[in-house]
Amino acid sequence: MKKKYSLRFKVTAITVGVVLAAILSAAGLCFTVLQRESDRRSVEIMRLVGQDAGEVLNKYFDGIVQSVGMTANEAIDSLDSVELAKCGAGGGVSGQTARTAEQQARLDAYLAAHCAEVQKSFSSVAGHTHGVITYYYCINPEISENEHGFFYSRVGKAGFVEQPPLDARTLDPSDMEHYCWYFSPIERGQPSWIGPYLAHFLNEMQICSYVVPIYRAGTLIGLLGMDIPLDTLIEQIRPIQVYQTGFACLCDADGRIYYHPNIEKRASCR
Repeated sequence: MKKKYSLRFKVTAITVGVVLAAILSAAGLCFTVLQRESDRRSVEIMRLVGQDAGEVLNKYFDGIVQSVGMTANEAIDSLDSVELAKCGAGGGVSGQTARTAEQQARLDAYLAAHCAEVQKSFSSVAGHTHGVITYYYCINPEISENEHGFFYSRVGKAGFVEQPPLDARTLDPSDMEHYCWYFSPIERGQPSWIGPYLAHFLNEMQICSYVVPIYRAGTLIGLLGMDIPLDTLIEQIRPIQVYQTGFACLCDADGRIYYHPNIEKRASCR
């Protein structure tokens, strides 16, 4: 009898063991499948969140591009090639040595009237563009050493206030950390996003700029631009959170990180 019970016990024990092993294997397989599905869903959620945040920023950037572009087109259309030629500023001529004193005085007066007209248009556009803290028109010093354009800022103000214009003669081309906003668009010869960089005219604030070189009759007249603080972009993604530990960061196509909750932000001009 003992052998019979002993054999029955062994059979029962083996059966129970097999059943338990099967249950544990099935449970482990289910856990693995569920974990993979959970990870897949988490990755998909984070991808969608990042995509939505990117679309928000792209729409914001497009709004600024349209605002500056509209004013730039008006500025170019308002320039008279014939008048510029009479003043010795047409056909790619640069430097004041090619102009008489009378031509230069006439050109300065013409540019002053031109800048006043552009400022009226730019003021209206800038006032309706969210996040913009400055707008400006910086005249090429090879065209005029007397007329510098205009510069308006609302940093620390309720609205835009006129500031001394940006004098391009004082800018150092070797200091691209501060002056890339001026030299980079000229080098590229086309409208450009610049930054983030440290703005010398805004107490080293980190900003991004959209700048359009204004050409007429083959001559660079000046640069038209708007600035937005880097913090304005960061504030649009800082609240984004996925589950308890997920977050959004801000970087460019080259992998430069401009915002990460655990990494200090740095300026990097392009």
